[in-house]
Amino acid sequence: MLNIDLKYLFDLYGEKLVNDLIERLNEDGSNASGDGAKSLRYRSKKSRLEITGNKYLGALSDGLSPSQFRSQDPKQAPSPLTIKEWVKRKVAVGAADKEITRLAFAIARSIQTRGTLEKFGYGGNGTDFIKFVIDKNNKPLMEDIATETLEQIGVALESKFLTYKELEIK
Repeated sequence: MLNIDLKYLFDLYGEKLVNDLIERLNEDGSNASGDGAKSLRYRSKKSRLEITGNKYLGALSDGLSPSQFRSQDPKQAPSPLTIKEWVKRKVAVGAADKEITRLAFAIARSIQTRGTLEKFGYGGNGTDFIKFVIDKNNKPLMEDIATETLEQIGVALESKFLTYKELEIK
């Protein structure tokens, strides 16, 4: 059985995708504290590539809608602690800590009831930075996977052919 190993290719693309995600976060102004960018990692195996990062990056990219919260229970709202650093850097630059905390709680409640706020430039949705990077890299990655797979199949067939070549058929 043929065992295709694409780990080295996934290592190359894993590093590229993480770097592209960080670059896109910086370009669109979403990298407020830098924690999300610092959390991005990749893991590769011979047939798999996995990109991981802070949970809130998905919400940042895709946006949040009120329907994502099961109830109006304040415990279901986004954590004000995760929003606080963003508020400090983007909304209330130079404000006192008490004011920043108050704003973070208000924004968390607002996201819970209304979804991601359009006035902060996300159009009521997310920034789509993940989709942007995937779309940018999808075609070259698929082409490289196809090329490498064909090469590995060719090597495997050649190896099998050479094994049988020395047999004498009567």
